[in-house]
Amino acid sequence: MNDWYDEIGKGYTSLRIPDKRIATIVHKALGNADRVANIGAGTGSYEPLDREVYAIEPSALMLSQYEGTGKRIQGIAEAIPLGDNSVEASMGILTLHHWENWKKGLKEMLRVSQHSVVLLTHKPDLYDFWLLDYFPAIREIDQKIFSSIEDIESEASLNQWKTESITVPVPFDCTDGFLGAYWRRPNAYFSSEVRRSISTFNLLDSALVEHTLERLKNDLDSGEWNKRYGQLNNITELDLGYRLLRMTPV
Repeated sequence: MNDWYDEIGKGYTSLRIPDKRIATIVHKALGNADRVANIGAGTGSYEPLDREVYAIEPSALMLSQYEGTGKRIQGIAEAIPLGDNSVEASMGILTLHHWENWKKGLKEMLRVSQHSVVLLTHKPDLYDFWLLDYFPAIREIDQKIFSSIEDIESEASLNQWKTESITVPVPFDCTDGFLGAYWRRPNAYFSSEVRRSISTFNLLDSALVEHTLERLKNDLDSGEWNKRYGQLNNITELDLGYRLLRMTPV
């Protein structure tokens, strides 16, 4: 698994720049927590810079590119190397689907956190934009790898934590290059660097990707894409199913 993390980590920081608007939502959800654990921290995206942070990340390459101000600790979500109630809050940004055992990882986050757990995840059944017309396999993959929000809420409830779901709209000029970030910039998907920094693309057959991108290019050149989806150019943000889950003790 770490080798896979290392592969998608190449050039990650130049394309996965935290979006300030999304960061505002994340930091508000963290409340007044002074000590925060970032689980699956990657390069430190969305960490609050004005608090004490413990960045927990399995990939040595990701940790070497860490740009946060926190303490770097190599470790996995399923065995967080922190004591019980050692931080006031823990956070995880688009990381749950990378874990070997998300239930164990969530239980660990609840164990180390005193007041809140904040998770940015994705609800594939709400993910409805033009890219899926070209790559329908993306939805199939995401439905397999993303745990349902209902299951996450249920697991938290079993551990005596309640969950609030907050919609995170994606701005048209989102700086964080996750899968839905380029919904108004279709040409971005032609970049191999962009695709490499998006985990789902790394799970698609490479020949299929190239063939489909050729079809997308033809549609853009002919004006067909604009005919079908051009109305998106009048929208500044879009709900693509990204949800911030804020959990607090009952």
